[in-house]
Amino acid sequence: MIREVKKDRALRSIHDLLVEARILAFENISSEEMAEYLAKVEYLMVLIIEEEDNTDIYAKNLQKICAFYDYKRIMVHYNAPLLSVDK
Repeated sequence: MIREVKKDRALRSIHDLLVEARILAFENISSEEMAEYLAKVEYLMVLIIEEEDNTDIYAKNLQKICAFYDYKRIMVHYNAPLLSVDK
Protein backbone atom coordinates (compact mmCIF):
# COMPACT_ATOMS: atom_id res chain seq x y z
CA MET A 1 0.00 0.00 0.00
CA ILE A 2 0.99 3.59 -0.49
CA ARG A 3 -0.04 6.23 2.02
CA GLU A 4 -3.26 7.86 0.91
CA VAL A 5 -1.65 11.28 0.46
CA LYS A 6 0.76 9.81 -2.12
CA LYS A 7 -1.53 7.29 -3.81
CA ASP A 8 -2.72 9.56 -6.65
CA ARG A 9 0.83 10.69 -7.34
CA ALA A 10 2.07 7.10 -7.30
CA LEU A 11 -0.55 6.06 -9.86
CA ARG A 12 0.25 9.10 -11.97
CA SER A 13 3.94 8.26 -11.93
CA ILE A 14 3.19 4.73 -13.17
CA HIS A 15 1.09 6.23 -15.95
CA ASP A 16 3.95 8.56 -16.87
CA LEU A 17 6.42 5.65 -16.89
CA LEU A 18 4.15 3.68 -19.22
CA VAL A 19 3.96 6.66 -21.57
CA GLU A 20 7.75 6.77 -21.52
CA ALA A 21 7.79 3.03 -22.33
CA ARG A 22 5.98 3.78 -25.56
CA ILE A 23 8.63 6.37 -26.41
CA LEU A 24 11.40 3.88 -25.57
CA ALA A 25 9.77 1.34 -27.91
CA PHE A 26 10.19 3.77 -30.81
CA GLU A 27 13.83 4.32 -29.86
CA ASN A 28 14.51 0.71 -30.81
CA ILE A 29 15.64 -0.55 -27.42
CA SER A 30 16.04 -4.30 -27.22
CA SER A 31 13.26 -6.59 -26.08
CA GLU A 32 15.34 -7.49 -23.04
CA GLU A 33 15.74 -3.83 -22.06
CA MET A 34 12.02 -3.20 -22.50
CA ALA A 35 11.15 -6.28 -20.44
CA GLU A 36 13.46 -5.09 -17.65
CA TYR A 37 11.96 -1.59 -17.73
CA LEU A 38 8.40 -2.93 -17.59
CA ALA A 39 9.32 -5.32 -14.75
CA LYS A 40 10.47 -2.32 -12.71
CA VAL A 41 7.21 -0.49 -13.42
CA GLU A 42 5.22 -3.62 -12.60
CA TYR A 43 7.01 -3.87 -9.25
CA LEU A 44 5.87 -0.34 -8.41
CA MET A 45 2.28 -1.48 -8.93
CA VAL A 46 2.86 -4.46 -6.62
CA LEU A 47 4.06 -2.05 -3.93
CA ILE A 48 0.77 -0.16 -4.20
CA ILE A 49 -1.47 -3.21 -3.85
CA GLU A 50 0.36 -5.02 -1.02
CA GLU A 51 -1.12 -4.61 2.45
CA GLU A 52 1.92 -3.17 4.26
CA ASP A 53 3.01 0.44 3.92
CA ASN A 54 5.47 0.53 1.02
CA THR A 55 5.50 4.29 0.48
CA ASP A 56 9.20 4.71 1.19
CA ILE A 57 10.18 1.64 -0.85
CA TYR A 58 8.01 2.93 -3.71
CA ALA A 59 9.72 6.33 -3.62
CA LYS A 60 13.21 4.78 -3.63
CA ASN A 61 12.41 2.50 -6.57
CA LEU A 62 10.75 5.30 -8.51
CA GLN A 63 13.78 7.48 -7.89
CA LYS A 64 16.13 4.75 -9.21
CA ILE A 65 14.11 4.37 -12.41
CA CYS A 66 13.85 8.11 -12.94
CA ALA A 67 17.55 8.68 -12.28
CA PHE A 68 18.59 5.93 -14.69
CA TYR A 69 16.36 7.21 -17.51
CA ASP A 70 16.68 10.91 -16.59
CA TYR A 71 12.95 11.34 -15.92
CA LYS A 72 13.28 14.40 -13.68
CA ARG A 73 9.75 15.58 -14.44
CA ILE A 74 8.20 12.44 -12.98
CA MET A 75 10.13 12.78 -9.71
CA VAL A 76 9.38 16.50 -9.45
CA HIS A 77 5.67 15.78 -9.74
CA TYR A 78 5.80 12.88 -7.26
CA ASN A 79 7.72 14.96 -4.69
CA ALA A 80 5.90 18.26 -5.15
CA PRO A 81 4.48 19.76 -1.96
CA LEU A 82 0.99 18.59 -1.22
CA LEU A 83 -1.76 21.13 -1.67
CA SER A 84 -4.55 21.36 0.86
CA VAL A 85 -6.88 19.67 -1.65
CA ASP A 86 -4.42 16.73 -1.84
CA LYS A 87 -4.59 16.03 1.88
